[in-house]
Formats: sequence, C-alpha cells, structure tokens
Amino acid sequence: METRQTQNLVIVSDILDSYGWLGREEVGQTVTNALFLTIQHSDLKTQIKYLPLLQKAVLEEKANASDVAMLEDKMAVKKGIKQKYGSQLPPHPIIGKPMVWPIDNPNVVDDLRLKIGLPPMNEYVSWWGIKWDVKQHLEYTSELEEKELMDFYLEKEE
Repeated sequence: METRQTQNLVIVSDILDSYGWLGREEVGQTVTNALFLTIQHSDLKTQIKYLPLLQKAVLEEKANASDVAMLEDKMAVKKGIKQKYGSQLPPHPIIGKPMVWPIDNPNVVDDLRLKIGLPPMNEYVSWWGIKWDVKQHLEYTSELEEKELMDFYLEKEE
C-alpha cells in the first residue's frame, strides 16, 4: 500500500503543481476524491504544502469544506495537538483500538461539524463501534496529556 501511495503522490503532486486543485466540474468526483485522499494519506510536509491549495479550492467551490477539516485534523494528530472537528480516530497509543483523537472543544464540536457538512459525532463514531461521550472524551484526553502521549503520532515538519 505504501508503494501505491508513493506512486499516487507523484502523479497527484504533478497534477496539483501544474493545474491547481481540480474540482468535480473539471475532472469528476472520483478524481477529485482521489486528489484529496492522496494528500490526506501523505506525510505532514506534503499536507502542509497542499493545504492552502485545498482551502482555495473550497472558496472556488472545487472542494468540500469537510475535506479541509479532515486534512487539518489529520495534520493536528501528526503535530501532537488537539483536532478541531473530531474526524481522526487513530488507534489508542496503549490499547490499539480506534479512539477519537483529542478535540479542542468537544462541547461545540457538533456545531462546527454541522457548519461544514460532517455528521454529528455520535453518528460518525458509531461507524467504528464507538459511543460518543464528551465526559469520557475529556478523561481520555487528560490521560493522553498526563502520560505525555499526545506526540505518539508526531511527525516532524522538516
């Protein structure tokens, strides 16, 4: 899978560097999704490079605001900081089961998600068999901070 991702990134980078972000009107939804997913699953340096291009594409209605949110959240995990929209569920650093990565403000996350077209947290996390509970999330966040595990997925920006 890593080999395929590397190959895809070469192609996608060439497209984005040459033409900018291409929307569904230009290349269809499947290609637009492929562009996003390739960047979403790339290293932090690549994500930082293409985030502004994706943000511009949202303003031009060539991409979804939820794509920016998910990329920003993915980058937050790699930076060892709290995410904003609760879209990232990496394996718990100790027990290995998917868990919602700490969220900046879990009390208002559903309002933020609604504004950008993401489903509410309880619906979203149910796809992974997780029950959304703000109190439990705050306890989990405290545990990660106390055990200094916020940098478990840290990736250097180089």
